[in-house]
Amino acid sequence: MKDMEEFTPVLYEATWMKGETRDLRTIPVSESVSPDSEVMPYESAEEVIKSVRHIAVSDCVCRRMTTLLDKACDRPVETCFHFGSSTHYFVENGLGRYITQEEALAILKKGVEAGLVCQLGSSQTPNALCMCCGCCCAVLMELKKHYTKSSDLVNSNFFARVDPDECTGCEICIDRCQMNAITVDDVAEVDLDRCIGCGLCAVACPTEAIRMYRKDKEKQFIPERTVMESNMAIYRQRREQ
Repeated sequence: MKDMEEFTPVLYEATWMKGETRDLRTIPVSESVSPDSEVMPYESAEEVIKSVRHIAVSDCVCRRMTTLLDKACDRPVETCFHFGSSTHYFVENGLGRYITQEEALAILKKGVEAGLVCQLGSSQTPNALCMCCGCCCAVLMELKKHYTKSSDLVNSNFFARVDPDECTGCEICIDRCQMNAITVDDVAEVDLDRCIGCGLCAVACPTEAIRMYRKDKEKQFIPERTVMESNMAIYRQRREQ
């Protein structure tokens, strides 16, 4: 397990961080988005869950690994969702269990309350949804290494904005942010180079001073329609680098 811990950063640098399309894309917590900003169905965890027939849930591999290394955090572990035909693989191999849409939405809510980032598969019809923390998740940990432009490396269409007139400087958002993108000096300030648009800060703000807004069109990521098309895009882009 120690060898895997040392190898993982090398793996992600050589594969996941190449190209423009990542294996996972960050989506905002739905209620964190400003009413003025449109949210597409493939950008909503709730809408994806409600649209599929088969759902399975399994333990987060990253938090399981940190548990074995005695480095685990106290966040929920059973938080990885699988959709469609992939659900049967996880259940039949003893890696997960079938759940209903209602159960999935309850787990999703619990994960958001615990401060977990929602990351869907890279296609518009994803086969997975991970709920990740910045202390255990290999993806977020790798993103945090790129201090200057983490936001450019993640497939996310949203960013956080603070209304200084509404902010009380309570610092709840600092604890919620998994990317260390927020500082508070009287009022909260968001480092847009580090913000990945998850909305965890906004959903917990007691005065709703933080809301999520859609990026300019030229900075938006439009997922491929199917998992196969997404995988082929990832393959082509990594080969080109």
